[in-house]
Amino acid sequence: MTELDRLYADYEEQFRQMERRRRPGEGMFGLGRGPGDHPCHGQFAQDMEELLQRYAVQSPSPEETAQALDYICFAPLSRRDNAVYWMMVAVHAYTLPLAERLDPEDAAGLLRRYQTAFPKSGWLPAQIELGRTLKKRAATMR
Repeated sequence: MTELDRLYADYEEQFRQMERRRRPGEGMFGLGRGPGDHPCHGQFAQDMEELLQRYAVQSPSPEETAQALDYICFAPLSRRDNAVYWMMVAVHAYTLPLAERLDPEDAAGLLRRYQTAFPKSGWLPAQIELGRTLKKRAATMR
C-alpha cells in the first residue's frame, strides 16, 4: 500500500509541476500542449502496470488484494475535477489479474460499490472489463 500511495502522490505532484510551468493559453484551440499531453500520464500508467505485475508475482492474500483493489478503484473519485482522473480510471485495466484472485464475496461487494461510484453509462473500456471480471468472480459464490 505504501508503494501505491507514493505512486499516486508522485503522479499528482508531477502533473501539478507541469501545469505550473505551462504558459497561459497553451493548449487552447489545439495550439501547443494541453494538460492531457503531459508525459506524466503515460509514465503513471507504465509505473502502475509494473507495480501490479510485481505485486501479483508476490501472491498476495485475498484480503491484501481486496485492499489494493479498493484503493486503486476508488482513488480517482476525489480527483474528478483534475486531469489525472482519467488516467487513474484507465489503469483499472491493469487490475484484472488481481480481481480474478478476490474472494467471491469481496468481488461482489467491490462490484456493487464500483457501480454506485461510477455510473455504468459512462464507463470506459477498462471499467467495462473490470466490471465483467468482478461479476464473473462474484458468480462463483456458493
